[in-house]
Amino acid sequence: MRHRFGHLDADDTNRAYRFNRFLAFIEPNLDTQGISYQVQQAILAVGSGGIWGKGFGESLQKYSFLPEPATDSIFAVIGEELGLIGTVIVVALFIAFALRALRVGMRAPDLFGKYLAVGIASWIPCRHS
Repeated sequence: MRHRFGHLDADDTNRAYRFNRFLAFIEPNLDTQGISYQVQQAILAVGSGGIWGKGFGESLQKYSFLPEPATDSIFAVIGEELGLIGTVIVVALFIAFALRALRVGMRAPDLFGKYLAVGIASWIPCRHS
């Protein structure tokens, strides 16, 4: 990182943070109490759910270990509460939505409708998964 006029440039700080988050994604054991904390807790939550899960509303990780359990870590909470079966259902629903939207796009009468449907079909599953 470069210093400019005695302070750290915001762009350099963001670049370093993004790079560290990427490293945490590639190697989750890199800094388990720092930048990789959320990844570690999410893996622990999904793994503790097993095949059938602990039961709806019975997640322990969401109360004090997972940062932002209602947004960033919602899939980990689903994995802990509903298990492998629940996570497979969620992924299948995203795939079904995308396929259905693509089908609508293929049947659209004009080019704008096709582009709109394909855009929505790719944006929602890719953004929220």
